[in-house]
Amino acid sequence: MSTPSDAPGSNRPAAGREHPTTEERVEEYQRQLRRLASELALTEARQRRIIAGELHDHIGQALAFIRMHLVRLRGDAVFSGFEDSIAQILKLVDQAINSTRSLTFQISPPVLYELGLGPALEWLGETLGAEHGVAVSVRADSAIDALADDTRVLLFQAVRELLVNAIKHAAPQEVVVTADVQGDDVVVVVSDDGCGFDVARADVVDADAMTFGLFSIRERLDYLGGSVAVESRPGSGTSITLRTPLSQPSLEEVP
Repeated sequence: MSTPSDAPGSNRPAAGREHPTTEERVEEYQRQLRRLASELALTEARQRRIIAGELHDHIGQALAFIRMHLVRLRGDAVFSGFEDSIAQILKLVDQAINSTRSLTFQISPPVLYELGLGPALEWLGETLGAEHGVAVSVRADSAIDALADDTRVLLFQAVRELLVNAIKHAAPQEVVVTADVQGDDVVVVVSDDGCGFDVARADVVDADAMTFGLFSIRERLDYLGGSVAVESRPGSGTSITLRTPLSQPSLEEVP
């Protein structure tokens, strides 16, 4: 005998075929968005590395070859009246070589792939500190370089965003970056003595580059099983802690 729940037109879902709830659908969308954000960040990093390689292998080497021949010609041009012209050309070529080298490092620093995350963070701190006149110190444990390449890239990008945001928005005198292994996690802390901000705004996505940057970093690390903790008060500086598992599969292997 059929029951009311079995009658045609019944709203009761068949066993094992329940529709996902709104909350479940939202959680699934969030997982998909985190994966998309991480994959986009990694795709950008890979493209940057390709472009940096092209700059170094082709334009950089071509400029170096041109310079070598100009130096040789300058020796032959002492009595021809072209010595000053060649000296000016050499100066321009040297500027182009320096600009190409600087651009290569800005696009994708080779030190990140060749030496690891610790040396890359040290280079980043020195570069940004010199460029903006801010004291940036970095203390990195070599154990962090056991990270998978994908996670290493995302952490480097996150620290770079945090440093740029701190320098632009907090007007600090000093920024300190520490990176070490704590238990099964890699923990990176970026602290500054700047103006600080209202932590509640860090959870609001608006046109402010700082708040959106924190949101983006949190989404990427959350997808990796990590987290972001922010401590700050107006006038009291800021400390941001990034935490991510030391051992994990490549993002391409994550379901």
